[in-house]
Amino acid sequence: MKNYRKEMDWEWFTDPATAHLFHYLTLAVNHKATRYRGVDIPAGGMTTSEDALSRATGLSRQQVRTAIKHLISTNEITKKSTRKYTLLIVNNWEKYQSDNQQPNQQLTNKQPTPNQQLTTNKNERMKEVKNERNIKTMSGDKPPDTPAAEVIRYLNEKADKKFSPNSDASCKPINARIREGASIEDLKRVIDLKVSEWKDNETMNKYLRPQTLFGPQKFEQYMNEVPAKREKTKEEMQAEYGGTWL
Repeated sequence: MKNYRKEMDWEWFTDPATAHLFHYLTLAVNHKATRYRGVDIPAGGMTTSEDALSRATGLSRQQVRTAIKHLISTNEITKKSTRKYTLLIVNNWEKYQSDNQQPNQQLTNKQPTPNQQLTTNKNERMKEVKNERNIKTMSGDKPPDTPAAEVIRYLNEKADKKFSPNSDASCKPINARIREGASIEDLKRVIDLKVSEWKDNETMNKYLRPQTLFGPQKFEQYMNEVPAKREKTKEEMQAEYGGTWL
């Protein structure tokens, strides 16, 4: 949603969960069209799940589910689901990227090129700060972890590492794979696989790092090594969640 006064007229502005989720989606979706495992993902789209959105935003799964219904009902987003993934597309995503830049571009067109670059960088940073403030205000708490930070914390936990969730070097390969269509669950499955293989190997343990696990040359190979996820039996589901399963 636009980061200026007109945003207050948006019908979901007073619904914190819906507004919070929409702001997250506008920040997290792919910035350019890509293709991942035979699936075309347009600019403004991302593959995800209710669990992943819940972890990334701090909302409950029910809040995520309701917010998605709200946003679909007013044509803010489009949802396409299969057995393997959910594709969410922010409709007219390009509009949210350009609306705030146009007035500043008009003001700086007559300035020398160095000044234009400085002004553009400043405006981009101001827009990021506004987005962060909006998320903080609507959630009543600090902004949620980014997907990259969540993956790094998971790696630290599983591999006994101490990578910083705020490190550009660690976040860059993760964000690149997410833009290509990988989900947070895909990244975590690669971590689980390589931790099981390398953690107790003195030679290989040092390669339990974001640059190796999620590098463009190796990530696809590692994903193809991940065992196919087996569907749980009725008895396993009953043992895990209790109750009677018909």
